[in-house]
Amino acid sequence: MDRSDSKPAIGGMILLCIGCALLAVSAGFLTFAFNEWLRLGAWPDYPLSRLLAELAVQPPRLGRGQAAVDWLLSLGVCTFFLWTGGAFALLGGWRMLAHDKRQRLDRLSA
Repeated sequence: MDRSDSKPAIGGMILLCIGCALLAVSAGFLTFAFNEWLRLGAWPDYPLSRLLAELAVQPPRLGRGQAAVDWLLSLGVCTFFLWTGGAFALLGGWRMLAHDKRQRLDRLSA
């Protein structure tokens, strides 16, 4: 068994952890929105552009891709973190599965 076989899929684990953290942040924003909905009777509009403005972060200005950036900034914070976290978690899981499959195939061929 050489060194590459014993190395864990650290990249996949990191991506999976980042995805899970973003999903937890999304759940927090969803809980906040649900609380506001019950308290005020209306679902709060909290787009990503408002979050960036409150954090004093300037949104990027692009020439050709500005429509895509504007669309992302118009998404709700919960929706953005939910989809981003899901994508990171799926990518991390896929990388870990690919690493495990590669290890199994190497063991079978040895």
